[in-house]
Amino acid sequence: MATFNAIQVNLPRSGAMRIQQEVKVAHPHLWSLEDPYLHKIVSVIRKDGRELDRYTTRFGIRTVEARPDGLFINGKHVKVKGFSNHQDHAGVGIAVPDAIHYQRIQWIKEIGGNGYRCHHANSTALLDACDELGVLVMAETRQFGTSPAALEEWKALIARDRNHPSVFMWCVGNEENVVHQTDRGRRIALEMVEVQREMDPSRTVTHGDNSGDSYEGISTVIPVRGFNYNGDYAKYKKEHPEQPQIGTEMPNAPPTGYKYFVADDVNLNTENWPTAEAWWQVADKQAWFMGGFAWTAFDYRGEAQWPYVVSHFGAMDLCGFPKDRYYYYQSWWSDQDVLHVFPHWNWRGREGQKVKVGCYSNADTVELFLNGTSLGKKAMPHNGHLEWITDFQPGVLKAIAFRKGRKMEKFIETTDAPYQIVGTPLRTRIAADGQDALIVNFTVKDRKGREVPDASNLIRFKLTGDGSILGVGNGNMECLEDERCLNGDYQRKLFNGKCQIIVQAGKSAGNIEIEATGDGLQKVVCVIAQQ
Repeated sequence: MATFNAIQVNLPRSGAMRIQQEVKVAHPHLWSLEDPYLHKIVSVIRKDGRELDRYTTRFGIRTVEARPDGLFINGKHVKVKGFSNHQDHAGVGIAVPDAIHYQRIQWIKEIGGNGYRCHHANSTALLDACDELGVLVMAETRQFGTSPAALEEWKALIARDRNHPSVFMWCVGNEENVVHQTDRGRRIALEMVEVQREMDPSRTVTHGDNSGDSYEGISTVIPVRGFNYNGDYAKYKKEHPEQPQIGTEMPNAPPTGYKYFVADDVNLNTENWPTAEAWWQVADKQAWFMGGFAWTAFDYRGEAQWPYVVSHFGAMDLCGFPKDRYYYYQSWWSDQDVLHVFPHWNWRGREGQKVKVGCYSNADTVELFLNGTSLGKKAMPHNGHLEWITDFQPGVLKAIAFRKGRKMEKFIETTDAPYQIVGTPLRTRIAADGQDALIVNFTVKDRKGREVPDASNLIRFKLTGDGSILGVGNGNMECLEDERCLNGDYQRKLFNGKCQIIVQAGKSAGNIEIEATGDGLQKVVCVIAQQ
């Protein structure tokens, strides 16, 4: 603990004054990705010994260096394993409750991610979550320009967010295609960089540049060269060895089919769009390349072609349900033992037809069996995946894998018809403050207790107790059902066997109960303690 000396000031009515104070912290507990320790500064204003105001600022103490040889946090080399993101979530749009922001950052951590690029000025609750959970944030303004309005927005962003230790780099804009290779773009960038250095000299700045490996306009003056998708990073490094590089927006290949029945990368025509594997294999290999932010962690509204109303770039859908690609990142970004086999095995009526079976894993070897017959044992390529092609027959796909001598198994079975609803609150307690919110996920199982991955039953919800259902979702990119259920009928069709509701707290202690029913299905009642 350290204390500032009080300063006596005389401030005229409606006046303004900048006060500078210094304090030495002899042995600070540093903020890091592994140990996101936060300190507090309490600012107190007194007049004649009477306290008039008090403000608490959370902050972290750490060093950040963006160097030609990579990114260093507290002197330790760090590779950014991140995602660029919009803010919206199923059922609530961009009016995301603070607790759901926290949940979404937790999901990114569970993938093995350590970075979040805000594609616009984001909620401070999201930045708070990144501070607490140890996630690096690239904070970006959406107005690249030197007009009074653009500069005011830029300054406001820096002033608001510069005390967040998670913010490690600023970004002046994204894909400014009209000017990014021009002298006008160069001059705009120079002024915005100067503003950033004046307001926050402790950090540096980049730009999301999709001009390949060209060196014109913005790229000639921006401190850190940001790459969106394409570019020969090694060639650029050779030609401009002193300019640090980062992947501001990296490919996270969209699926070929809206049902997500097949793995995105495995079945994609890579001539039209690069894959997650392509960028990560390059980024991981070069120590000087800081890593990057895949586009995106979550699906989002917009940038969609009819009949889709939601984009499909996410490693997770709009509800946060993982897609196959999620497990590619988890395999190579996390320390968990990962063994994910896809697609599901509910293909009745397609007996004898060829099916491509894929596997994301960080195992050393994987052997696949269909109804007890081996389809072959294969070595897993580093930062890669495995594939088998087989004729479909109902039954059981079984994968046996070994990682450093540890055995892993994965079963995928052909299921029977849906029989019962299963509800899973992501928390069992909610604060009785009228603000807290939590997610409840729903699936269906057959009579043998197996989750049915292709179910599309309509599920109806009824809440009793002091609380409310904010919205519903299922991750379907072309679903036009009312997410707010404004007519009072809270319901949602399952998509790939899943759907979700968001529950908002009331202000009275007691239980909240959510009953989920469906035609021909055993119902479920989820109980949430409100305290």
